[in-house]
Amino acid sequence: MGCHNAARLFREIKTQGYKGKATLVRDYVAALEQRSTPGQLEKERRKRHAFSPNRLSWLVLSRDEKLTEEQCKEVEVLRAANAEVAQAIVLVRNFAQMVRELMPASLDPWLQTAKESELPELCSFAGGIEKDKAAVHAALSHHWSNGPVEAQVQKLKLVKRQMFGRANFDLLRQRVLHRV
Repeated sequence: MGCHNAARLFREIKTQGYKGKATLVRDYVAALEQRSTPGQLEKERRKRHAFSPNRLSWLVLSRDEKLTEEQCKEVEVLRAANAEVAQAIVLVRNFAQMVRELMPASLDPWLQTAKESELPELCSFAGGIEKDKAAVHAALSHHWSNGPVEAQVQKLKLVKRQMFGRANFDLLRQRVLHRV
């Protein structure tokens, strides 16, 4: 099924205008030879990175009804792996539900449970919430948010950083007020 000689392939595609290096062709051919079925390399890559920090946090914070059957099984694997992990999943999901559904009455019991869990990360998180408990309680009590304002501030800071050292305030004003 085609030529598997990397040197020969490199010579042939170079005559057709390929400007890359021979090592890229050799690595590509080696990867093709290792692949036994179509998509095998992609499946192996997904297996290796199945539990990256981003994926774990997404799995834990997602509602069960929004997860596929396979994703639910992955969460169960996490729960079965360790009692502390299972406890952390319960606490994190309870906190997420409290925030989603704006339940200020649940804050104090959740903080107490988190402190009693003896999970250092959650104890630290609960301690941080305790320091600014009034603000967290207000956030759970009101439906409005200053999120849109913060988004505009972040956009302004991004434009300012992009222009750092290149222009003065007049150009910044032009770019912000007269966006196209």
